[in-house]
Amino acid sequence: MKKAGTYLILFVLILSCQTHEVNEYEINNVFVSQTGQQKKNLKSSDQFISLMYTDLYETSIPHNTLKNMQRLLASFGDKNVIIERIAQNMLTDPLVNIPTDNVMRDNLPEFISETYNRFYTRQPSEAEIWYLQNLINNNAELTVVEVYYAFLTSEEYKYY
Repeated sequence: MKKAGTYLILFVLILSCQTHEVNEYEINNVFVSQTGQQKKNLKSSDQFISLMYTDLYETSIPHNTLKNMQRLLASFGDKNVIIERIAQNMLTDPLVNIPTDNVMRDNLPEFISETYNRFYTRQPSEAEIWYLQNLINNNAELTVVEVYYAFLTSEEYKYY
C-alpha cells in the first residue's frame, strides 16, 4: 500500500509539472548585421574608376580621362597596383576636394561619418568610429590623404 501511495503521489507531481519560461532580465532579441558585408557585387573597372573620380572630385569623370584610365587598367596585369597608383595620383591633385588635416582633427566624429558616407555610402558602426578616432588621435602625423587612400584601396570600396 505504501508503494501504491508513493507512486500515486509521484504520478500527481509529474502531471502537475509545467514548463515555465523565465525571462528574468527581459532582454529583447536584436539582429545585428555588419553593413559592409552586405555588398556582394564587384564593381567593374569602369564603375570603379568613375566612382573614385566622382568621390574625390565631386563631379563626373570626363570621357577622355575615363578612356585613359581604362587603357591603363587594361595594359597592366595586377589591377590592385594600378588602382593604388590611380588613387595616389588623384589624391595629390590640387583639384581634389578633400578637407584639411585641421578640419579632420577639429571634429573627428563628423569627419569619420562623412568619410564613410562618401566612400562606402553608409554610416559607420560605433566600433568603426571608435577605432578610427583612436587611430587618428594616436598618430599625429596621419593625414586626410592617407585616410582617404585607405578607404579607396579597401576591399569594401571595390563592392557595391
